[in-house]
Amino acid sequence: MSNIEDRFSTSNVTLTQTAGAGFLLVAPGDAAAATASTLNWSSDDQTVANASLTALDDDRNVSAFVVGRVRHTSSSMSRLHALTR
Repeated sequence: MSNIEDRFSTSNVTLTQTAGAGFLLVAPGDAAAATASTLNWSSDDQTVANASLTALDDDRNVSAFVVGRVRHTSSSMSRLHALTR
């Protein structure tokens, strides 16, 4: 059995300067989407942060999917995909 470090990633995600409501999903890198949000925001100009434990894909990647609008993101994750409604 492999070490837990080989199968999971920890991330700290911070979103600032939000615009309206939205959410951020963290998923394995090969996932098209995730089933639960990691961060939620409900109005303009919020700063929200959270930690995440996410399974890695076979290439050891994770992805973040932003649904909504933010003007600034900071993350230790390898990729950030912006999606708009």
